[in-house]
Amino acid sequence: MDYNHPKKFYHKNIWIALFQLFILMLFCIFLGDFFFLSLFQPIWLHFFPDNIILQLFKLMIINLSTFAGSTWLYFFVQHIDFRVFFRKKIKKIFFIYTLVIMLLGILCSTFLAAWNIQLPLPKVLVFFDAWFKAQNLEMKNFLFQLIKIQNIFSYLLTWGVLSLVPAFGEELFFRGTLQNMLSKKMSIHLAIFFTAFIFSTLHLQWYSFLPRFFLGAILGYIFFYTQNILFPILAHLLNNSMAIIYIFLYPEKMLTDNTSIPLYPIAVFWLSIILIVYFLYIWHRQHFYKH
Repeated sequence: MDYNHPKKFYHKNIWIALFQLFILMLFCIFLGDFFFLSLFQPIWLHFFPDNIILQLFKLMIINLSTFAGSTWLYFFVQHIDFRVFFRKKIKKIFFIYTLVIMLLGILCSTFLAAWNIQLPLPKVLVFFDAWFKAQNLEMKNFLFQLIKIQNIFSYLLTWGVLSLVPAFGEELFFRGTLQNMLSKKMSIHLAIFFTAFIFSTLHLQWYSFLPRFFLGAILGYIFFYTQNILFPILAHLLNNSMAIIYIFLYPEKMLTDNTSIPLYPIAVFWLSIILIVYFLYIWHRQHFYKH
């Protein structure tokens, strides 16, 4: 089968290519942090360490520099045209498939999140248990500050920083760049799941690893079948936007241990999985056998 991947993503040694990409990512993290400290003087951060607006601006700058910035640098170095992100024309049916599959995926992720929080750490990660718990506590503190927001500007800023910016930057980096690179050296399915694994791992949050990995795989298939980065961006934006709405509507539930999240009967989970596989199968047949 011809997957029509851009030749510019081909590299004789995929591990060297990945190393180059992640070195650029680390460099962009440093640039983002430096820019933030330059923009907001350290004295501000000293007197307002828990200011949620400052935290949101920091997240926005770091996320943009880390993912969108490193993607741009990699494309610049490799002389890749950004039009490779839009190799297929937009079709209305793509919006329907993307919406249905992503909504089913979000439903499944609620089950996975509740299960994930109860999973013990693998033995190889047991030494990081205290660090993961500290990260989880820090996240809850961030959410506690977030739910205090009471004005429209802060609501919009929160949506932009936690929904729009990650959807744009992370999809450019993970699906648009990393998945394309990996698919030149392995099967597309392995590339999608490997990318989803890296996507979830780099968030450094064990207690939400499974749902993020699952949604990352769905985003990978959406990008593969549409060959247009707009669709995984929209799907990612939908997922994050729904999470933001949930945070503000049910703040008390977001501050629990996540095991009390109300779930539908388990049959709903498996039915959703079956429907996702079915829609992906139909999309696959239309993609390769439409003629």
